Amino acid sequence: MHRFSTVLRVLTLCACCLLAACSGGEGQFRKFATPRADGFARTYIQRALAHDSAGIAAVLSPTLMQQPFVVDSVISTMRYVGPGQVNRVRLVAANSTYGDGKVGRLIGYELRTDRGSYSLVHVWVLEDPSHRLTIEGARVNSLPASLDELNRFTLSGKGAAQGIVLLMAIASPLFCLYAIVQVLRTPMRRRWAWVLLAMLAAGGVTIQWGTGEMMWSLIHVQLLGAGYVGAGAGMALTASFPVGAVMALQKRRRVLDALARGSAQPREAEAPQDPE
Repeated sequence: MHRFSTVLRVLTLCACCLLAACSGGEGQFRKFATPRADGFARTYIQRALAHDSAGIAAVLSPTLMQQPFVVDSVISTMRYVGPGQVNRVRLVAANSTYGDGKVGRLIGYELRTDRGSYSLVHVWVLEDPSHRLTIEGARVNSLPASLDELNRFTLSGKGAAQGIVLLMAIASPLFCLYAIVQVLRTPMRRRWAWVLLAMLAAGGVTIQWGTGEMMWSLIHVQLLGAGYVGAGAGMALTASFPVGAVMALQKRRRVLDALARGSAQPREAEAPQDPE
């Protein structure tokens, strides 16, 4: 019963780690795209779609307003949205940067029209030290289909890079779980600390599943060696190296070697000596 309870606690902890490592939906972007910045960016998009020159000029930064014909350029880029009226604006990406008392937020939206056209709009919102918001830039790209369709999880048409990262993302958690089980079966001091260490992986590679674009990171810690973001501008799959599991297994090996040496010494002392 005690062993079953221990295994159940481990499985529960692993499940929580997997849930923490995987995320999806608009909620994951809300910590970067605050309601105020999100609303400001959406207002800008609405004004640009409506060709509201005065409204666009009112939200552009002073730096942008110094450029000639900037408002006309903003209106011109809206042609990439496609034909028809926009009937959905969906938050699909967000990031933020900080410096000199300013906060920059790059917010991405998927636009859909009533004629079935899709486009991707990125808006750069800058918040100055006085908390005033301005638009520092924007980019519009037409899409052949919705992001959900373009970035759905499928092996069809994928290259070797996606296959290798996928195998790493499968193997790394399995190796972590193997190390956890082995540590639990070994009489080690601070066993739970070693279990927690075995759950941690470091570094790794992230690949955009739809495009195959890869990014390496050395300063990165991942629970159970894998994770994914399944929404927004493309599903990103991350596979990390199970450094903690390797360290835990090495510690286990040293403990087993010490136990083996300790049990062998009494047997050697008790063994009868050969008569001379």
